[in-house]
Amino acid sequence: GQFRSQYDDEHGGFGGAPKFPRPSQFNFLLRCWKRTGDAKALEMTAHTLRQMARGGMYDQLGGGFARYSVDERWHVPHFEKMLYDNAQLVVSYCEAWQITRELATTGTAQLRSSDGSPHPDPLPSQARGEGNLSRSPLPAPDDSQQRRPENLSLSPQQRGEGWGEGPPQLDDFSFAAVARDVLRYVGRDMTHPDGAFYSAEDADSEGVEGKFYAWTTQELRDALGAEDAKFVGEYFGCEEAGNWDDPTGHGPKNANVLFVARTFEQMAKIFDGTPQQACERIEAAKRKLFEVRSRRVRPHLDDKILTAWNGQMIGAFAHAAQALDEPQYLAAATRAAEFILAKLYDPQTKTLLRRWRDGEAKVDGFLDDYAFFVAGLLELYEASFDPQWLDRAVELTDTMIARFHDKESGGFWFTPPGQNDIIARMKDDYDGAQPSGNSIAIANLQRLAQLTDNSRYAGIADESLRRLLPRFRQAPTAVPQWLCALDATLAKHRQIVIAGMPDAADTKVMLRAVRERFLPNTILLLADGGPRQAAMAKQLKFLANMKPLDNKATAYVCENYACRAPTNDLATLQKMLDEPPAK
Repeated sequence: GQFRSQYDDEHGGFGGAPKFPRPSQFNFLLRCWKRTGDAKALEMTAHTLRQMARGGMYDQLGGGFARYSVDERWHVPHFEKMLYDNAQLVVSYCEAWQITRELATTGTAQLRSSDGSPHPDPLPSQARGEGNLSRSPLPAPDDSQQRRPENLSLSPQQRGEGWGEGPPQLDDFSFAAVARDVLRYVGRDMTHPDGAFYSAEDADSEGVEGKFYAWTTQELRDALGAEDAKFVGEYFGCEEAGNWDDPTGHGPKNANVLFVARTFEQMAKIFDGTPQQACERIEAAKRKLFEVRSRRVRPHLDDKILTAWNGQMIGAFAHAAQALDEPQYLAAATRAAEFILAKLYDPQTKTLLRRWRDGEAKVDGFLDDYAFFVAGLLELYEASFDPQWLDRAVELTDTMIARFHDKESGGFWFTPPGQNDIIARMKDDYDGAQPSGNSIAIANLQRLAQLTDNSRYAGIADESLRRLLPRFRQAPTAVPQWLCALDATLAKHRQIVIAGMPDAADTKVMLRAVRERFLPNTILLLADGGPRQAAMAKQLKFLANMKPLDNKATAYVCENYACRAPTNDLATLQKMLDEPPAK
């Protein structure tokens, strides 16, 4: 009820200006839809994500989201770009793509109104992956021009080039394209040569906020010529006097913030062409503008490497590697995790440091450093099935419990013990622009309990959730990530095991069938018949005897470790995966 009362039906998002994305709200609403079929929960998320990607808060030329919008329409951003926002939003757009792909494939049988009655499809055809996608921007500019100087030593894949597809066509799907474009931006502009991720880009350059991103109509004409500038200006809502009035008076004069103001169909009618021609013309113009923009003075780069924020982006790359079937994303996540473990982790004490810059690592890790980095490692494990990531996640979780767990009242303190400059240790539970370290720590414990069959982890998570139940009832919109953890507690957890050789085509097809679906409260395991399976079977006994049937990749779908009959038929597996989750 509180989510609906705060929802902006016209522009998406919750509350008025300024508007922050708060992806943890999307996390909860999508899980609410999965559990109940409530169409409104899905509609609020899909509409908000679409409107954000159409708006000026999204960099229409270079990818990536600014920190927040100063207005309710997502039009004018505070131009600062934060690593943690973009990490969370990659996951949100991937999950929205998984769901809308699922609805396009299986229909809308899971959509229900809040009273349980069938609900009409809340998403337009474009949101289900059908028709053209001019409702959302799909930037895919040439990455080769606008790079940080320090990234020139990287390979094309490390810089973010070659990730994903080329210029979008009318039948591409927008949510996946936005996720790809954000990751392309991070790979190109926010990645250290050794793989870790920088913290932020400032809002201003040359002392003027938004100068790097905004355009006058004359600048458009200089870059594109009069005819194309008129076309692009119509599409991006540009005006001669500018479409942006900076209330501080410090913004560029007569400037335009680019946002998607027209559909390709509208552009085709206005300029006498086809939607496909309009799409291609816009994409060509965006590449030119991107190149011209690369010659401007860039905003300052905050090049600190923060453990917590890197954990979030590691998780985003690993999540997208699975959802979008992109090996380069897995490679990027792996390099960043290796950096953190090499520079900010002490294998003797199994502890983390908080920040690294110019060869210097310092400050003992806080709760969010452990929680977010462990979350990234768990995503990396399921994307790679490499047990080293699970081993590190277990070690760091045990350290987190020892250093931060409040045994008397439940939950976790934010700061490590023994800090003399802190009067009182605080415990944060608010899921704001970032989820609280507590809610992520609880989610990690729940996931590790499933991956290791360690009841201690589940017990600590359950105790913390019980103590916060009054908070859930009083202010649910303040704790959406906690509500995801509560959903996980109430759910029947599903374990999916694919038995087969990792590089075999039939194994990859079955893994893909699982990974392209939105399946919360599910762990995915690989039984490869080798040392990795043997190592996991020491913790999960049910894995020991799982093997391919008739020398074909075989799927075992289990709930609370009780498994259904195995199958090596892809259609049978898909049918089982598409069944409504048990409650």
